[in-house]
Amino acid sequence: MAEHTLDIFWLLSQLDKKQHDVWEGLTDEQKKEVSPYVILRWMAGNIDEPEQLVNLGDIASLYAFELGDEKELLLKVLAACSVGGPKRYSWVPFKVTAKRKNKALGLIASTYRWPMKHAAEAIHMFTIEELVQMAQDQGWQADELKDLKKELAK
Repeated sequence: MAEHTLDIFWLLSQLDKKQHDVWEGLTDEQKKEVSPYVILRWMAGNIDEPEQLVNLGDIASLYAFELGDEKELLLKVLAACSVGGPKRYSWVPFKVTAKRKNKALGLIASTYRWPMKHAAEAIHMFTIEELVQMAQDQGWQADELKDLKKELAK
């Protein structure tokens, strides 16, 4: 297992101190270990600073993937998103949902380009035959149609 040279908590404290030039002080090995997305997740773990959460959501999260290779720039953005002062951070875990996808809702949502919430509110307006016809019109395969019919029969 590789030895890590970058201390994430030290880096977070530098960003909280608004050290926009923290990148220049890192070694080449530390620069390789910087992951703006991981730092963003750690910074979002401070629920005591709602302003920081808004900044991260409105500013940093927009650029975390688009500018993923521009680590220096993203560190400056993250420093700008911090509201300053020492903080206690915790990791924000990924939300894993084991929810089964509802084929009928997905069909309605994709047909009408609605969010799933709107499709769920409107599903009662469709008959089984209409939904099956809608799926056929969208080019669903026989096995998909069979699964849809089975789901609707419940």
